Amino acid sequence: MKNVVRDRPLAEQPAVVVHGTIHYTDFIHLAPVYFGIAMTGTGPLLAHPYLCAKALARPKD
Repeated sequence: MKNVVRDRPLAEQPAVVVHGTIHYTDFIHLAPVYFGIAMTGTGPLLAHPYLCAKALARPKD
């Protein structure tokens, strides 16, 4: 199964690479791509403590 969170920055990199190759690097034009890359990296960083926390022991009845 494909890891969507991990592979997402790779999906956005071609836009930056292609625009760099053709020397069209206007920040305003590429701002949505930069925002997507930043959010894709920020989400897992902020979710890491929650997702990797050890499960709390359930109280015995």
